[in-house]
Amino acid sequence: MIFYVLTIIFFCYVIFIAIKMLLENKPPYSFIAWLTVLVFLPYIGVIFYIFLGMNWKKSKKKISARLPEDMLKRHFSPILDEQINIINNMGGLYGKNVNLVKLAIKSGYSPITVQNEVSIFDNGEELFENMINDLKLAEKTIHMEYFIWRSDKLGKKIKDILIKKAKEGVEVRLIFDGVGSMLRISRKYRRELRRNKIKFLYYHDPFSIFWTRFVNYRNHRKIVVIDGIVSYMGGMNLGQEYIDGGKRFSSWRDIHLRIVGDSCNLIQNIFICDWHNAGGKDLDYVLDDNSNNSTDMKNLFPLPITEKYLPVQILSSGPDSKWDTIQKVYSKMIEEAKESVYIESPYFVPDEGFLQILENASLSGVNVNLMITGHPDKLLAWWVAQTYFETLLKAGVNIYLYQKGFLHSKFCIIDGSIVSCGTCNMDVRSFYLHYEMNAVIYDSEISKKFENIFKKDILNSHKITAEEYAKQPVLVRLRNSACRIIAPVL
Repeated sequence: MIFYVLTIIFFCYVIFIAIKMLLENKPPYSFIAWLTVLVFLPYIGVIFYIFLGMNWKKSKKKISARLPEDMLKRHFSPILDEQINIINNMGGLYGKNVNLVKLAIKSGYSPITVQNEVSIFDNGEELFENMINDLKLAEKTIHMEYFIWRSDKLGKKIKDILIKKAKEGVEVRLIFDGVGSMLRISRKYRRELRRNKIKFLYYHDPFSIFWTRFVNYRNHRKIVVIDGIVSYMGGMNLGQEYIDGGKRFSSWRDIHLRIVGDSCNLIQNIFICDWHNAGGKDLDYVLDDNSNNSTDMKNLFPLPITEKYLPVQILSSGPDSKWDTIQKVYSKMIEEAKESVYIESPYFVPDEGFLQILENASLSGVNVNLMITGHPDKLLAWWVAQTYFETLLKAGVNIYLYQKGFLHSKFCIIDGSIVSCGTCNMDVRSFYLHYEMNAVIYDSEISKKFENIFKKDILNSHKITAEEYAKQPVLVRLRNSACRIIAPVL
């Protein structure tokens, strides 16, 4: 009797959730993936769906109260319209890529900033050495935001510097993601921050009873803004493993940027919106245009300290963004490529549309190169990634598996002239569910530096061939293909 009751309950909840997914207009591949989870994981599957699959974006309560792109639209609409008019009549670099530039402006409301300097770091030791030096020079504000923040050796070193600067009168604000940093920051560490008047917040606080509602929407950004004039962004979180590989890997390969100039204001804007969304109220006057705080505004958004010419657009996107800007820009970049595409990403779980764009580019004669990690930290994602190799190889895409430690870099270069680099992985989670931030740099010199990094990484990589892929054991391919069914929920 109990068995029949449970069976009826099981079918009722599957039908109920299936109807709900249909009303949410989930893509067919996502609908099938979740239906598979619900059927093959009875009862447990519904818990997964509530936490990881339910579309809270359409609920009455927004996920985020303020979006960076909305703030840009509000403040820069006249400038954005003017930039589009200027770009339409320009030749040169803009003329060749006018559609890409306009896409970034119209979907993400991101203006082109031209007074910038960019430094590239491809190892953690050099990055954090430079960052620490910049933190020590801070005079007014330090804003830091990370998906993962650890209270380990590196975390303690950063904490000691922040405490020293706070005692000197510098305003320090920190944001930790509720999922990424959960159980990674000790109570003692947090107590020391509070004791020294360092403000910190969790984005979707894991200690709140309402946190589980938004557990699927993670803030994957990595941001440092010092005095509003120096900023850092890219793939590296704040943890010792980003320097030495940690306990799991012999080394860690990653890319991070140091940006000085106009773009710092846009990165600062993203931090301030995230601070508000995490519950911070002391910067609300910035969002509400309160002119009584003009001194503070000058501290947060000072004039750039460089006159060097380097066009950069800062893109942000998230689950409640009007457009999936970073995904659209990546897609457009590859569509616009005439000669070459170089992509590095630790994970590769694209949707079908993005997969076809890569195949079309290669079939059109573009030299398409994809590098992902050969030593995965997430087996399920790694198994799924392999299922995309067959058609990509048939289309002529060069696929490399990085072998020297863990590859965590996230960038895309086209035609040696444009590069997008930041926090966004080449997977459906980063494209549609995470809060991400990328920089698009329109410069051949910077692009060539990224190409050289890719070519150097090839020396530590294994190139997959169609013949090698065909020799995979049937059971391995079956396992990978079975996992691909749930790719949209990874």
